[in-house]
Amino acid sequence: MTAEWDVVVVGAGPGGAYAAYGLAKAGLRVLLLEKEKIPRYKPCGGGLTTKVRDVLDFDFAPAVEQTISQVSIAYGAERTRTPAGIAWAVMRDKFDALLAERAARAGAELRDAQPVSQIAFDARGATITTKSETLRAAFVVGADGVNGIVRRAAGLPPHRRLAVALEAEMEAPSTALDEWRGTFHLDFGVIPWGYGWIFPKAEHLSVGIGYFMGRGRQHDLRAELARYIGVEPSLRGAKERFARGHRVPLGGQFARYHAPRAALVGDAAGVVDPFTAEGIYYAIRSGQIAAEEIASAFDHDEFDLSAYTRRINTEINSDFRYAWALTQVFYRMPHLAYHIAARSVSVQDAAMEMAEGPSSYRQTILNGMKRLLKRGNTGRV
Repeated sequence: MTAEWDVVVVGAGPGGAYAAYGLAKAGLRVLLLEKEKIPRYKPCGGGLTTKVRDVLDFDFAPAVEQTISQVSIAYGAERTRTPAGIAWAVMRDKFDALLAERAARAGAELRDAQPVSQIAFDARGATITTKSETLRAAFVVGADGVNGIVRRAAGLPPHRRLAVALEAEMEAPSTALDEWRGTFHLDFGVIPWGYGWIFPKAEHLSVGIGYFMGRGRQHDLRAELARYIGVEPSLRGAKERFARGHRVPLGGQFARYHAPRAALVGDAAGVVDPFTAEGIYYAIRSGQIAAEEIASAFDHDEFDLSAYTRRINTEINSDFRYAWALTQVFYRMPHLAYHIAARSVSVQDAAMEMAEGPSSYRQTILNGMKRLLKRGNTGRV
């Protein structure tokens, strides 16, 4: 038996769940499919900024593990703590489950443990095959990650910029939990063209390492993470629960994110900050934009989603191009970049403004160039 839906969303991460939420609120018949049983673990630092709070129209407090008020930046043994405004640390299993539940409450039907094995697009929509049924939908939203089936089935181009990361969830002594309470820690001296991190959770630490892939850059992340854990003083006595690795698709290149009857969001679209590799906010925002454009397509009986691609490129990738340029400078000379960031209040303020949303990479870089031009007169950064 073939079921009929206006939209089938494949993947119940932040992008897919928020797309389903917006589409259901628009009155469409929405099915949200997740290949694993919810809640499911997702390797991710789990840092949320005020941009996430501002884009969501409901409270995510039930998923918060810790409220963050400081950022610690380091280059090996050299480290500096600065105020961070406000941010939050979450575990993705809880956070993603909360978003999926909100989508269901808005009217989407949620089916977990339903991996999609095949998608066939045609002029009127798509036929989606899962392990237990065959479905029909006018549109498909691909929120199924960097290796997702929707991208391949829709004939959309592969990701061209990638990072790779490995994260361990660690039982840690109370001294370590106390040291990192309320603090995100980033160490830019851990690995070339990358960084290590420690994000505190309610009763454990998320510890990870990652780097931006490129020609001639290959690392044994398991060995590098073990080395980092071994040399980080605060992790003495910590024990690894488990570790998971994943590829991270980076934004910053204008691309196509739609096909006839399909749109990609989140990691499936590659809308990840190419400087920090942060993707939760952009996944949610892309899901929101996809919901708006698909709902508009139904309203106008016009099923060309090219406006979705334009908005992703204009609202997200245009600024990511500046982030990518900053990446090429910062990670080429991370020790010098660390010292500039550690000593400059203006750089710290700019980083906070970008994290919280009022500023952009473009604006920050242009303002930084203006400050450098004035530096000869003031003697200060």
